[in-house]
Parts: sequence; structure tokens; C-alpha cells
Amino acid sequence: MSAPTIWEHVLAALVGLVLPISGAIQHLGRRGSEPETFEPAQKISMYWINGGVLLVLGAAAVAAWRHAGRSFAELGLAAPEGRLALGAGLAVLVIAAHALDTWSKTSSPERLAETRARWRRESAFMPATPRELRHSCVLLLGASVGEEIVWRGFLIGYLLHFTGTTAAGTAAAVALPALVFGLSHLWQGPAAVVKIVFFAACMGAILLATGSLWIPMAVHFTVDLVGMLMGPKLLAEGVEAERA
Repeated sequence: MSAPTIWEHVLAALVGLVLPISGAIQHLGRRGSEPETFEPAQKISMYWINGGVLLVLGAAAVAAWRHAGRSFAELGLAAPEGRLALGAGLAVLVIAAHALDTWSKTSSPERLAETRARWRRESAFMPATPRELRHSCVLLLGASVGEEIVWRGFLIGYLLHFTGTTAAGTAAAVALPALVFGLSHLWQGPAAVVKIVFFAACMGAILLATGSLWIPMAVHFTVDLVGMLMGPKLLAEGVEAERA
């Protein structure tokens, strides 16, 4: 990879420092406070704004990458090749782990009640109605495309310039963005951060194994879609039960 440009340094500082620090401040500000509630209009606005921001960040990463004279393929925007079996195996592992985690949270009435209470406390922004679910698609697109381009394709490639391609250097280039990505979601709680770091590290490994972001994007889309689809069941039913 050629030397990073000033624009890439700025983007790396934004996603590597500013967003994680912002997430930490937001989490600390919520500690001890009452759970947040969102009106439908607020949720829809959040979906469009956050999804739009992620897509803009992804576009900025692509623009900065191309401005430096590098190809789309070097960013991971190419068909998967190389160690496809390893990439597919990691993809199956992530989806299976997410499915098992989802099942464990909903496998009994008691666990379902606990999960519903936790979601209403920590994830009240998730869609609770079919209308909200439709509008959340823009956030789903922004996350699965924009986040993968920025935190995997761009940031891993950026760090590899400094760490080198030795085993230790490659591991660091995958682990650091995964940690940053997890910390930027600290507002979801420490337990969620651990899962997100694992998820991000697997997405980075898939990118390096296949040379492509298409599989990470597909896995990211699938995992987030399951979460979005759980929203109406966990949030809407919880509200109805409370009113009853």
C-alpha cells in the first residue's frame, strides 16, 4: 500500500479516536439515568441520519482511497478469492454464534422476559412497528456497507502500512480496528462491546482471507437484519403487556 494521504490520516483519526471517545462519553452520561424512550418520529429520524452518516463515511473512505491512486480491489471492493473456504467457515461461525446467542435469549418465557426488559432499557431505539422496521432499512444498509468499508477495508489497509504484513503486524491491523469498532458501540453496554469486538475481528479475518468485503457485508447485513426483526417482537409486545 502506498503512503497514506492527509485525508486518510484525518479519516483514521475520526473513526479511530473521535467516535470511540464519543461512544464512551455517551455511555458514561447514561449511567444511573432513566432508560431512554423514543417516539416513532424520533426513531425514524435516527435511522435516516445515522444510516446516512455511515454511507457518507463509506463514500469518504472510497474517495480518499482512490485519491491516493489505489484500486477498488485493494480496498476489498472486488469478488472474493484466495482462501474462500476459510472465509466461508468464519462467516458460518459468526452467523451460528449469533443464532445461538439469539436462541439463548428467547428460549424460555423467563429468558424472553429478561431480554425484553434489557432491550427496552438499552435498545429502545430499535424498531417496534412495521413502519419503523421499514425505515430502519436505511440504517441496515449504512451499517452493513458503510461500516465494513470504513472499519474493515479502509482502517485495516491503513494500519497495515504501519504494522507491516508479518503475522504480528497483520494481527494488530485486524485487532485494533475491531477494538475501536467495539468501543464506538459502548453506549450499548460492556457485554455488547465484547460481542461486537469478536464480530469485527472475524469480519477482518474474512477480508484478509478472501481479499473482499462482500462476504463481511453479507454477514453484517444478516446479523443486523435479525436484530431489526426482533425489535417488533421484543419492544412492541413488551409495551402491550405493560399496558394490559
